Amino acid sequence: MILILFLLSYFIGSFPSAYFLSKVISHKNILTLGDKNVGARNVYHSVGKKIGLLTFLFDFTKGAFIWWIGFHFKLTDSLLFFALFFAWIGHCYPIWLHGKGGKGVAVIIGFTTPQYILSSILSVFFFFGLKKWIKNFDLLYTITVLFFLLTLVLSAVSFLRLTMVSVMFLLPLSKNLLTKQKRE
Repeated sequence: MILILFLLSYFIGSFPSAYFLSKVISHKNILTLGDKNVGARNVYHSVGKKIGLLTFLFDFTKGAFIWWIGFHFKLTDSLLFFALFFAWIGHCYPIWLHGKGGKGVAVIIGFTTPQYILSSILSVFFFFGLKKWIKNFDLLYTITVLFFLLTLVLSAVSFLRLTMVSVMFLLPLSKNLLTKQKRE
């Protein structure tokens, strides 16, 4: 049963929505545009804002669906965390594109939003409030994640959940660092 959950999570995460939507709607190959990343942010900047937002919604839905599976089947926190981890792995390293995927930010946001709706809404306002002053996306993302985690601490979220959420949001940064090291 657990193996099926993890495989299902991987395959849900591995659907390359950025590649698919860019090809079908704009007839462009996202693998050759911008930073060549198969993610919503690259689609937004390289293909167009509407397709980028649509890609974000598709990827967000992957994470939300993993959360729904966990909620519906009353999975433990640790099983749910590993299900998300496999969805993130699928998004970042999809078999359909020979391991060339996105960073998984939207997938993780989709997973955490249904659980922590108020913290998520506050973080969206925080992100867009700072966006005009902070142009570096990685820095803005990191500061917003810290704000999100602070709202969870203030909401008295358990230490285990706080740790799991922290690790989830560090995953895209780790992929970013690995990608930058390969380029140098």
